[in-house]
Amino acid sequence: MKPKTIGMLLLLGLVGCHSPQKQSSTADDSQIIESTILWRATIDAVTWEPLELKSMLSDSSRFRQEGNFYKVKDSTKAFGHEALYIGMVGIDLIPGPNVMLKGDPDNVAQYITRHNGIKLIKKGEEYQAELKQDIMLCVAPHPSRKGATLVIGAYLGK
Repeated sequence: MKPKTIGMLLLLGLVGCHSPQKQSSTADDSQIIESTILWRATIDAVTWEPLELKSMLSDSSRFRQEGNFYKVKDSTKAFGHEALYIGMVGIDLIPGPNVMLKGDPDNVAQYITRHNGIKLIKKGEEYQAELKQDIMLCVAPHPSRKGATLVIGAYLGK
């Protein structure tokens, strides 16, 4: 066999070994993250922890806990953008599930509106929408990480 033919066979073999299950897992993960932030996920009645997200984040081969946040080690996406960090507790003084995404708030907000039918209102550099009583969806640029956007399902109740 010619070297070119052997190279093509090796390439085809590698492509053929790609696991489609990983792709569906990533799609499932996106759904888990998004439903949690939009307050559509099942939460523990006592701890208020989102059950599916907590289970997903326990995979230390894919997520590394850093304080109250989890650094994403793979290509997990949420709201159509690469997820960098995921949080269940909140950001600073704003409690609620959240995600830091690679990308700008305008594109993230457009994705959320297009795929979830949520009308976000632009206020300065951020977008907001009331999801239900005491729950506000906020999409804002990260204050110190250029090119990153924060999305939080903020609980503003008492």
